[in-house]
Amino acid sequence: MTQERSAYIEALHEARTTVRDLLLNPEDDRWKLVKKGNHGTVYSTKSPSFPGHAFKVVFELDIGLQQSIKCMYPTPRGFRQKWDPHLEKSEVLEDIDEDTWILLCKAKPILNGLIAAREFVDILGLEHMSDKKVLCSGVSVKYPGVPEKYEIVRGRNYPIGTLWEVISGNRVRLAVMYHSDIGGRVPRRLVEKTLPTVMLADLDHLYSYLSTATL
Repeated sequence: MTQERSAYIEALHEARTTVRDLLLNPEDDRWKLVKKGNHGTVYSTKSPSFPGHAFKVVFELDIGLQQSIKCMYPTPRGFRQKWDPHLEKSEVLEDIDEDTWILLCKAKPILNGLIAAREFVDILGLEHMSDKKVLCSGVSVKYPGVPEKYEIVRGRNYPIGTLWEVISGNRVRLAVMYHSDIGGRVPRRLVEKTLPTVMLADLDHLYSYLSTATL
């Protein structure tokens, strides 16, 4: 294993510790309710990694565990591009192993351009904790093949994650944690004020897609 790859794996292991701490305890009172939507609920907690907050949205899907995993990931690991209007492009830069990869994602501007286009380079890794529970953890990394460019802002994801838990049959509960410094000049206070609305709007797009899709 190369030195760079070892550094990526170490970063993922450190991120996984934070993600497990924040997502695996259902009685965790650090999370405070922020906003309810038609399909899910957003919570926030003080970030352990930077002077801001982490957010999670909790919701349920009736499409089974494997399809619930795929719907959260972009091509080629899933089909997020089919429902997420904010995702412009994604590319797997490197496969570490079957469940671990480095991903480049480019996000379109949101809020009528108030928040400009962004890109993120993250290492992501799945843990199959049981046949009914899967955890994905991730964190931003520096990747030599994709240096930062002047024309697009490079955001930074602190430890992020998604927890999938089968409730019964095909019904799956998801908890998706956002934990980002989007970079640029937009005040963090403004970003954190608008993020819950964006998260819930994303769910509306997902449910709208699933209502007519054949999986």
